This record gives sequence, structure tokens and C-alpha cells, in this order.
Amino acid sequence: MPICLSGLDLGFMKANPLPPRERRIETRPDRRSDLPAPMYMADIKPFISPVGESPSLISSRKHLRDHERAYAMHQVGNDFPQGTVAAKNEAKRAEREKLAAGVEGGWA
Repeated sequence: MPICLSGLDLGFMKANPLPPRERRIETRPDRRSDLPAPMYMADIKPFISPVGESPSLISSRKHLRDHERAYAMHQVGNDFPQGTVAAKNEAKRAEREKLAAGVEGGWA
């Protein structure tokens, strides 16, 4: 149902108008466009996969996809330097043991 505002008395707004808005001019030279842009992703470094009858060299993403399909595998996203997680866990364990040594009877 359409609403018509022509019958309303809006004279009070002329006597007490709203304060003018401050216009903010954005001058950002690094403003990016919302348009999609091409993205370049480098190919993977060759590595030897230990899965299968014999170790195989994986030299591209296509080889990796084919290899994963052939052996029903998928990546889990654990691309971090070896030892970092183990070192952090060992440091946490040592800290907990140090704190537990100061408590009578250990942790309850």
C-alpha cells in the first residue's frame, strides 16, 4: 500500500533544520578497484613423494593432483617448518613441569 506524505505538516523542519552533514573527501592514492584482477601463483618446488610402490618425483601441481588421485590422498595444510611445533610443545611441557614442581603433591 503506497504512503503519501503530501498531507503531513513538515513546516517545523524549516524552523529547526537538521545540522548540515560534513562531507568527507577521501584522497587515498592507493585505493584499489573492486574489479577482479588476475593473480599469479608460482609453481611448486619439485619434491619426492614417498607414497606408492617406488618414490616418485612431483614437479608440478598437475603431477601432484594426479598423484593424490591415484593414491586417494589429500593435503591437510601442515606446511610449516619441521620442529617448530614440537619445540613449542616441549617448551610448554617443561614450563608446566617447572610450575608443578613448586606445588606440593604436584597438580591435583
